[in-house]
Amino acid sequence: MMDVIVVCGQWLFEKDKWMFHVDNRRGSKVIPVNDDTNLEDMINMVYEDYGLDRGHVNLELSYMLSRKSLMKLTHDTPPVKIGNFRQFQGFIRLRKSDQVRLCVEVSLRSNKKTMKTQTLMENQSDYNHDEDTDTDGERFDYCDDSDGATSDDEDFRGYGLTPKLDIEMKKEYKPKIGF
Repeated sequence: MMDVIVVCGQWLFEKDKWMFHVDNRRGSKVIPVNDDTNLEDMINMVYEDYGLDRGHVNLELSYMLSRKSLMKLTHDTPPVKIGNFRQFQGFIRLRKSDQVRLCVEVSLRSNKKTMKTQTLMENQSDYNHDEDTDTDGERFDYCDDSDGATSDDEDFRGYGLTPKLDIEMKKEYKPKIGF
């Protein structure tokens, strides 16, 4: 039996190399494993030790090769992701000879059904909100302009014509241009 140091955080590529930024709130855990420990057992222990809900979060396990191994590789070699039993056993073998920690990245689970329901509810609330706040004046200004412009949009000074004041009606008269 050996102890594996498990650290929670996130991998970021900075200054031409991969760096693991530790989540100080979650920190690290020590999990005992042996040659018979499989990937599913390890994942279950990580969920349990960190107090994570399997229904709401996904875990991604990975590790960085030792400095000795990295000296033979390029400096931008990414972390090794563990996605199956064989890859996990490779980590266990490496752990026996080198001091390597297991890195855990936690991400929110995207449930398609939940996302669709949430999107539908947001769309309905947006629709209801628009319906409640719109007035006829905001949506339609009762103008029959074919170009979609409102009567307030017409500024004839740009055309060189100025509006005239109808003295009898005491209204502003705007000359029409075109046909």
